[in-house]
Amino acid sequence: MADFAGATCAPVTLAVVVLPIPHNLRINIDTVSKNSIHRGFTLNSLQGKTAHHNPHPEPPSPQPSAGSTMRAMTGLAERLPRVAAFPEALGTGLLLHTDVALDDGLSNCIDMFISTYEAALSRFKDDSTVGRMRTATHGGTFDFPDWALGLFGLYDQLFASTNGTIDPCVGEDLIRLGYDESYSFTPAPDAAEHAGAIHGRAIWSADVERHGTTLVTRGPVALDFGACGKGYLVDLLAGMLGDGAGHPQPIQYVIDAGGDLLVHTDEPITIALEDPADPANAVGTVEISHGAFCASSPSRRHWSDAAGHQLHHLLNAIDGLPVDDVAATWVAVTPPSSAITTKTSTHGSNASTTANRDTDDSSNTVAAHVPVTLADGLATALFTTPATQLRAHFPFECAILNANRTAAQSPNFPGGFFTH
Repeated sequence: MADFAGATCAPVTLAVVVLPIPHNLRINIDTVSKNSIHRGFTLNSLQGKTAHHNPHPEPPSPQPSAGSTMRAMTGLAERLPRVAAFPEALGTGLLLHTDVALDDGLSNCIDMFISTYEAALSRFKDDSTVGRMRTATHGGTFDFPDWALGLFGLYDQLFASTNGTIDPCVGEDLIRLGYDESYSFTPAPDAAEHAGAIHGRAIWSADVERHGTTLVTRGPVALDFGACGKGYLVDLLAGMLGDGAGHPQPIQYVIDAGGDLLVHTDEPITIALEDPADPANAVGTVEISHGAFCASSPSRRHWSDAAGHQLHHLLNAIDGLPVDDVAATWVAVTPPSSAITTKTSTHGSNASTTANRDTDDSSNTVAAHVPVTLADGLATALFTTPATQLRAHFPFECAILNANRTAAQSPNFPGGFFTH
């Protein structure tokens, strides 16, 4: 179970905040603050926009969803009145809130880059590079765009720092459990006997040979970059805002990719921590003005096997099975004030980015260049790995709600749980 109790690690010591969160100590999400934005785990609808048909949807769960989990309240709409919606991005949709209008050229570039991103990394598209790796009977050599280097490098670090519990090769396990490209949500009868590294499934460090952005395999490998993929797209798009917004003053914005947030505003925005047991309620709030904020929970993407066992997409890559003792995690990553904005070129498939760093970079550099990627990945890693272990490798603040309704948070987490 994720907990801070009595745990310390270099270079920081985490204070213990372990609190019971009774179901009656919650408030309705709409009453948090009129300056709030609702913090959810996925984006099911785009406010004020008509979502276009997506031929490759990524539903949050096989069950009907309960409306939007990301709502801009009055205060946010006043401060960031311009909203650009990309309803088909990554299956969950992406919203870009800004204080000034973006020119049509930049919006088109963003739309085109999202398509390029999915063409490389989506496991739900058979013709993507990742899709071709999954169906390559004898493996092969697969070239990804230059901008993917930062993503692969962070996965190297996450794999090492979690002792292999976070592994993009978990895609095979997700498919066996029913979270496949057709969204069947029908597990294979023998899924448990074959899932995970312990049963011989491919692993990132041994079965995928990496040379920069070229991956070499010797057989079919099903990769899933869901732990960091949305966050990485947000970081790359933030670079496009910095480079191409065309305004004399830096713009204020909030990028929301299915609930993975990058906030760049003059004044803090209050964000509600959604209760995974009841999406209409919050268990706490945070305030963010500069940095990344991501959450993870199985509450909106879960299904059952034939025996009625609950399954979800947050797996321990060692045994390939869902983690059942953590209900939700929240991670904040604040880049250093001197951080260089991530830069992305969208000209051609080999776009370049200053997020292209090798895995020898310091953790502070990772936080500076790809803060949302880091927060996104750590929100998943906290389901499998103690926070103190991860804090030895990465700079971040976090809060954890366990399945038994106890909670923990790091001392500098920019908010807290409701306790009375």
